Amino acid sequence: MARLLNTKFSHWSYEDEYRAWTDLNEKDGELYFTIFSEKLALRQVLVGARSPVTLMQLSKALGDLAKEVEVFKVRSAFRTFRMIRCKDKRLWK
Repeated sequence: MARLLNTKFSHWSYEDEYRAWTDLNEKDGELYFTIFSEKLALRQVLVGARSPVTLMQLSKALGDLAKEVEVFKVRSAFRTFRMIRCKDKRLWK
């Protein structure tokens, strides 16, 4: 299982991604989570081009973190497996 979870498709190697294992001790309804801290910080949120989430909804969900977290819409590139920032600001309301 660990090998599967640590495997990443080579075409996505450009992503500057970190994966971490943590105990999920906190529960909110049916969902478990871990609290951000000095050891685990949220830096970016990428929202898919078809996502109905608005910038206002995301900002509200981020709360105090909104000032520290970079957020933007992405779409798939036309000829590669990359996700790129949407340049059309109308897609991000």
